[in-house]
Amino acid sequence: MSGIVYIITNPSFDKWVKIGSTEQTIEKRLAGLNRQAVPYSFVPYATYEVPNPKVVEKEIQGLIDDFNPALRAIEPREGGRPRKREFYLMSPQGAYAMFERVARMRGDNHKLKRIATTPEQEAEERLAEEVITRSRRDNFSFGMVGILPGAKLVYTGSIKRTCKVVDDRRVEYQRERGYLSGFAERFLIEEGRSAGSNGVNGFLHFSYEGRLLSDIRKEIAAEE
Repeated sequence: MSGIVYIITNPSFDKWVKIGSTEQTIEKRLAGLNRQAVPYSFVPYATYEVPNPKVVEKEIQGLIDDFNPALRAIEPREGGRPRKREFYLMSPQGAYAMFERVARMRGDNHKLKRIATTPEQEAEERLAEEVITRSRRDNFSFGMVGILPGAKLVYTGSIKRTCKVVDDRRVEYQRERGYLSGFAERFLIEEGRSAGSNGVNGFLHFSYEGRLLSDIRKEIAAEE
């Protein structure tokens, strides 16, 4: 039976992605999930059309578990085996890099599709992001370090990658927009390096005009 393996996100679950499979369309799967009691809707990030979705789902989940088992959400149960959930503490960009690796091995890269968000979904994501960031004590933004839209940020790892700032919080890489931490995690995975279980601070992996963003932030904080 054919179906899809998917990456979906939900602003309610900051820094988590859900990786699962279904023999339905992604729209029907999301409709079922969004009937549950969650503050914000699940949003599709990518789909991978395969003839055996359950098997491929397990392949991808197993690859992530081998890479870093601490990334998966595991629910302890009293008197029974812990329940492994389909949620992973990683960015959608990092999850997509894992999907790309499996698709290359299977030789069906054309079946992997990145889904563009609708204006309504972007509005809901921005609202959720505002709510979440207000609760953070140390909220990094490009404006804090004097970086304006259009500026180029250079990844400091072994591979050459450059992102363009598009607003106070997001950057663009190869026409894909997202957050610096997500792209940093993706590039770390491409290098074969672990992103760790506590997420990635993009300011530690990108530089602006030859200076590490985290160093610029520390200098400004010392002057405040």
